[in-house]
Amino acid sequence: MAYQTPSDPYVKSFRCDANMTGKEYFLVKRNGGNDMDICGAGELPFGALTEDVQDCSSTAKNLPVQIGRLVAVVCGGGITAGTLAMSDASGEAVTGTDGNYVFGQALDTYVDGEVGVFAWYPSYLETT
Repeated sequence: MAYQTPSDPYVKSFRCDANMTGKEYFLVKRNGGNDMDICGAGELPFGALTEDVQDCSSTAKNLPVQIGRLVAVVCGGGITAGTLAMSDASGEAVTGTDGNYVFGQALDTYVDGEVGVFAWYPSYLETT
């Protein structure tokens, strides 16, 4: 079954000066300036790239980012429906763990490498 974009993503363009080739549906963060980078493990993402990514390392460009509602993110491991998800060190979705930022909740169960759909509501996960 081919992946289909969520029915109501909110997409906005943000400046990028890095090579995002092959990073479709990866989580991104602001790098402290006007640009974005791939999100690291447990960091707070501000969105997920779409399929319109490219190498922006030699010339900064604006790339489309899903920033709310339902977002599509590639999974870096299996995620069960209803589970809170966070970014791993590569910007992929994994099951959220205590003491990290989560970005949303899985709408279905997904396997490693699959593009999953998540209800977007970033927060800090503190279970203890």
